[in-house]
Amino acid sequence: MHTPVEAARDFRQDFLVKVYFGAGPDLVSRQEQICAGWLESLERQAATGSGFEAQVLSFRIRQVRSILLWLQELHNEGQNERGKTG
Repeated sequence: MHTPVEAARDFRQDFLVKVYFGAGPDLVSRQEQICAGWLESLERQAATGSGFEAQVLSFRIRQVRSILLWLQELHNEGQNERGKTG
């Protein structure tokens, strides 16, 4: 419950469960790092992809970028909540 999701395909189901049960800021930060690694890997692959493969990689890159934006929002919300109580 306190470990980041290792595969992008599992993110939606697995990470949202962790958020529901109270994922802390540490987990969100670690997940951001893992997602950044996914993005780097996909961008390397996309540099040499063509045709349908390039389209799939483009789709996956956009998914991971969206996940990263959402994680940043989640992280910022957590910081704002801690600021209100502290």
